[in-house]
Amino acid sequence: MAGPLFDVFRLVYERMRYYVRSGTESSEEFVADMGILIGDPASPIMWLLFFADISIPDLPDDIALDGVTLSHLEQADDIVIFATSAASLQTKLDAFYAWCSRNFLQVNKLKSWWMPLGAVPPAIPVFLLGGVLVVLRESQTYVGLRLGAGSLNLFSLHAAGKAESVMGLSGLIFSLLDRRCLQCPPTVGRTLYRAVIDPHLTHGCDVSPDATVSSVAALETAQYTYLRKLLRVGKRASTVALFSETGILPIRYRRADLLLRFLGYLLQCPEDMYVSSALRDSVNLARQGKTSWFLDAQKALRRLHKPVQLDFIGDSGEIDILRTAVADSARAFVEDKLRSSTKLVLLQHRPRETARDRGSWGEAPPLSFRAYLRLPIPTHRVALTRLLLSDHALAVERLRWEKIPHNQRLCRFCEDGVEDEVHALLLCDGSADLRELRATFWRTTGVTHVELSRALLALEPLEIIQLLSVHEGALPTFARFVRNVLDIFSKTPMYRP
Repeated sequence: MAGPLFDVFRLVYERMRYYVRSGTESSEEFVADMGILIGDPASPIMWLLFFADISIPDLPDDIALDGVTLSHLEQADDIVIFATSAASLQTKLDAFYAWCSRNFLQVNKLKSWWMPLGAVPPAIPVFLLGGVLVVLRESQTYVGLRLGAGSLNLFSLHAAGKAESVMGLSGLIFSLLDRRCLQCPPTVGRTLYRAVIDPHLTHGCDVSPDATVSSVAALETAQYTYLRKLLRVGKRASTVALFSETGILPIRYRRADLLLRFLGYLLQCPEDMYVSSALRDSVNLARQGKTSWFLDAQKALRRLHKPVQLDFIGDSGEIDILRTAVADSARAFVEDKLRSSTKLVLLQHRPRETARDRGSWGEAPPLSFRAYLRLPIPTHRVALTRLLLSDHALAVERLRWEKIPHNQRLCRFCEDGVEDEVHALLLCDGSADLRELRATFWRTTGVTHVELSRALLALEPLEIIQLLSVHEGALPTFARFVRNVLDIFSKTPMYRP
């Protein structure tokens, strides 16, 4: 091999020196006696140049993408060879082994494997590489994606593996941080979600659209688990509140948005790139109603709460319109679920966080990181969170589990009304401790927030709780009041009809 580029690299490697550093200590400089060390920034380029003349023959039954034959791909030294028949694959393996032998390369036969994609053949063929049997794998990871043999969804195992990783990380993150900082605050938990959890939940969403309900079910469960730990609520807490309170998108919508961004990238690629050929081929199959990536993308978008129609577009400029439609669908999903919930009454039609009275009420956005999640005292914050999400120990929620009719879930103190959030905080007079606590709260609020106290007089009991839960100045006092009220109720056995 010769030429200016090779001369430059030869010069670089002749003069290159290495050293090892640990903390403040460094070793003496040394040279690489054979080749270059792993991790050298130029090594991938040199490998690609060395590999440029690889000889694997094109055969009549090769895979073609929009007329472009594609029989093998190389990711540095990770090589994949495609064929649609056993005879063709063996021919390609023989040619590849011969090329490696001519170029003084040794194939790692222990790491070599083959896998049928889409369907398992009736008779399992045998493949040899340099006289050594190539093993059949039912599942294997290639360039970060776990493939599964004999399944229409090649990436189902990949999604399951990523969901399992998130479940493990969820427990690890909160167990470690809770020990170090008393309790991991939601602000930190949300940052860690974006940095650590989201990459796992979205990995592969560009090549594997969520065309079925089951394809994303494991990822949804894993997302629920993390967000429940973040908010400190139990498994019975409504799933829609996990998103409405944190501002985090349901994973199906997040993956749909990234899918569209990837499609926008594909539409901007030069036509002679393999990925452009793959897109054209996929679109052609979708036009015929045949299984393809583009058809799966259309199905994935149609499965959203408010279906999004993906037409056969040819311009990346239309992607922003589709992404806006996905965002609108996510908001509609959360809004509709909140409105139809019988337990999330405190989250329905609540005021925006700038509201100070009925005149400035407005309506809170359906997806937002709520102000009460920034409260610094963990017990106060968790108590208010559980009150708003109906994940508390009041009868209205606990007797729901036992299928007790709503009108029979009476207050444990006065037995004069349903023991719900409004009754417990504002109405019940069956406990002296409760009356004293409530009176103290109103006196404190009247002194420190005079205008707020006047505004509360014009509101219904439910609206009073809603305004107090968004009023930045009153939030710390109100959250402490909620914690103390729930503590009083927890010390007395629940009334059962």
